[in-house]
Formats: sequence, C-alpha cells, structure tokens
Amino acid sequence: MYQEHCNISTALEYINNIGMYQQHWDISTAFEYINNIGMYQQHWNVSTALAYIIRIGIYQQHWNVSKALKYINSIGIYQQQWNASRALAYINSIKIYQQHWNVSTALAYIIRIGIYQQHWNVSTALKYINNIGMYQQTWHISAALEYINNTGMYQQHCNISTALEYINNMGMYQEHWHISTALESINNNGMYQQHWDISTALEYINNIGMYQEHWHISTALESINNNGMYQQHWDISTALEYINNIGMYQQTWHISAALEYINNTGMYQQHCNISTALEYINNIGMYQEHCNISTALEYINNIGMYQQHWDISTALEYINNIGMYQQHWNVSTALAYIIRIGIYQQHWNVSKALKYINSIGIYQQQWNASRALAYINSIKIYQQHWNVSTALAYIIRIGIYQQHWNVSTALKYINSIGIYQQHWNVSTALKYINSIGIYQQHWNVSADLAHISSFGIYQQHWNVSTALKYINSIGIYQQHWNVSADLAHISSFGIYQQHWNVSTAL
Repeated sequence: MYQEHCNISTALEYINNIGMYQQHWDISTAFEYINNIGMYQQHWNVSTALAYIIRIGIYQQHWNVSKALKYINSIGIYQQQWNASRALAYINSIKIYQQHWNVSTALAYIIRIGIYQQHWNVSTALKYINNIGMYQQTWHISAALEYINNTGMYQQHCNISTALEYINNMGMYQEHWHISTALESINNNGMYQQHWDISTALEYINNIGMYQEHWHISTALESINNNGMYQQHWDISTALEYINNIGMYQQTWHISAALEYINNTGMYQQHCNISTALEYINNIGMYQEHCNISTALEYINNIGMYQQHWDISTALEYINNIGMYQQHWNVSTALAYIIRIGIYQQHWNVSKALKYINSIGIYQQQWNASRALAYINSIKIYQQHWNVSTALAYIIRIGIYQQHWNVSTALKYINSIGIYQQHWNVSTALKYINSIGIYQQHWNVSADLAHISSFGIYQQHWNVSTALKYINSIGIYQQHWNVSADLAHISSFGIYQQHWNVSTAL
C-alpha cells in the first residue's frame, strides 16, 4: 500500500508484488531492486542506508531511534512515536515498526523487519532490501521504482502521473490517489484505498483487493472479480450486484443499490449508508466507520468487519462469521448467539450481555459494556474506547482489544487474547494472560505484566509503570506507550506501534 500523499513522478512499470506504501515518505534515491518491500508507514526519518535489510515488514509512525537497529531478527511492526534511547540490537522476532520513527543510524542487516509505515524520510538508497513489506502514506519518491519485486501495498494520497499498466500484484492503493490513466490489465492489485479519483473504467480488473476512502467511480464495477476491499467515502451510483469477492468497503460509502447476492465481499468500513437489506450477503468481510443499517443483518454469513460509527437498530442475532465491527456502533439489542463475529471497533454501546458470543473477532474503539463479557469464546480483537466495568475473566481467545478501554477488574486467566488497542485503563494485574495478542493505544497499566505469555500487539498510548519482564512472544506494541521499566528478557516481540516512550533499555 502506498498511503496518503505520495508523489510519484516516475513510472511504476514492471513493479511486481508491490504491497503497501504508506503515508508521507521522502525517498530521494532509487528503490531499484527492492525485493518484497511490503509496507513502509508514516513519518520515518532514516538518514542512513537501509541497504541489505531483509524482510523488513512494517515500520510505523514517529519512532526515535538514536542507535543502531543492527542485527535485529524478525522485527515485525513497531508503530507510532517511539523514543528509544538505547540500542534495539539483538531483538529477536520483533515484527513491525510503525509510524513516525526517527532513525539516525543504519538499519543495515535488519532481518525480517516487517512493515515501514507513515511519514518516513529516507535520504539514502533502499537498494537490495529484501522482503520489506509495506510502504505507506504520503511518500515522496523522485526516483524510479522500476524492478521492485513483491512490494506490497501503495496507500493514501499518491499522485501517479504515469500509467500503472502491467503492474502485477500491486496490493493496496490507499487514500487520495490520482490516477489519470487506465488501470486496465492490472492483475492482482490488492487494495485501493482512500480518496482515489478514477476517471476510467475499472472493468476487468482482476483481484483488485481493497478500495478505500473517498473513491469516485463513475463507471460500473460490474464484472470485477476478487476486488477485495473498498474503503472510506466511496460514491457508487451503480449496482454492485454480482461482484465476486469484493473484500472491504470502508468509510462513508454511498450505496444506493442493493448489495444482495454479493459473494465474499470482505470489509465494509467507515461511513457506509446502506438503505437496502444486506440479507443473504455471503462473506462480506468488514463494515467500518459510520455505517447506517436500517434493515436486519440476519442471516449474513461471514460478514467480516463492521467498523466505526454504525447504528444497528435490529438484532444481530444469528449472524455467522461477521468479522469485525469497528468504531462507534450502537447496539440496542443483544448480541447473544453471534458466532464468529470478527472485529468490533470504535465507540460501541452494548447495553446487554455479550454472553455466549463465539469467535467474535475484533472489538474496537469506544465500547461501553455494562454487563459481563464472561464466557465469550474466541473473541479476538476489542478495539478503541471500551468501558468494561465487569470482569473479563474466562474470556478465551479474545483477539484484539483496541483504543480507550476501561477495565476496572482483573483480566486474569484470559487465554489467547490477541490484540488490545488504544486507550485502555487497567488497574489490575494482567498476570497469567496467555497468548494476548495485540494491546493497542492509550493503555494505563499500573500493575505488573509479569508472566504474560505470548502477547500479540500492544498499541497506542500505554502507560506501564512496572516491569514487562519475561513477556514471551509479545507481538505488537502500538502508539503512545510509556515504559519506565525494563523490557529485559522479552522474547519474540511482535509489533510496537505509535507514540511509545521508552526510557530504559530494550
């Protein structure tokens, strides 16, 4: 994915398997011969060469690394505004570094980094980078991206004046792209995201992937096979009938036609207005951010993710394999008996018990749960702004908890949590949590995280006053963490994301 504000003056011809390029990168040198790039995300400053980086992955958002990341194996994803005054050398299995990193020293010899995301400044050549991952959000690339193999996704605000013809396996194109030329013959594009202007027909595009945020499509999307995800602020005046394997529809979509008979749609995200029934939709995927659904979602199979600001006046009972529900949902009815929901994200209000929910997936951003979440099996991801006044005890396989949760009771005995994201307040001990997954964005942890096994992702605005010693297989730590104690003995980290302050040694 190339995301947000990319300026590409040269041709992207012959790019194979690009992947994701995300958010505000400045690259003055050529990316020639980059193999398996993947995602680079959001506001990185790299003054030294990234040469010989193997399998980078994702680096995201506002990290400050004053020392060398040499010899880091299997980094993964580190996200958003970390301050690391010490060397990250010899960290094993890190995964993803994300969002706003400042790296003054060489990242040479980093193996399997993951994804570099959001606002990176790279003044030196990224030549010979193997398996980078994704490049995301407002990149400036003055040099040719020719011969890039397996790059991944291009996301958010990219300006491409040249033809993208013959691009194979692009991945995701996200947010505010301007494409004056036809995307015909693009094979396996992946995701197109956020604010794209496409004046030409997207007919016959095979395996597009995701289309996200503010797309303008004046032509019919009929006959599109395996599109993937359509995200954020799309205007579709024509029917999406018979679209196979769409993927994700995200953020403020306007769909005047029926979505009936859509097979394997994927994700619908952020600000969707659906006046017609979603009945019989198979494998939808994710619905995200500000969706208004006046009709029943009954009998929806394999929905995926519902994200951000949904209003559901009807019961979600009997929904099978929903996926993710994200950001600002209002659910007045019981979610009981929902099987394999997926992800619930951002600003949900749940007045009734979530008991007996099987395989929920991800709950994200600003949920209010006044009842016990006991007996929830296979939840997966809870994200962003949840208020949980009761115990989450006995939750099995939660997944991801994201953004602004308030947990006043113990999370003891939670098995296989997954991801906890963004703005959590945990006053009690997280001891004995097995296989947590991802904790994201704005957590306050006053108690010790000792003996936590197999963490996943911790994201965005955590305050950890105690030692994270002996954490095994962390996963992803994201966005605004304050860690005053040592992270010694942490094995197999995953993703550290967004706005961490680490005053002690990693």
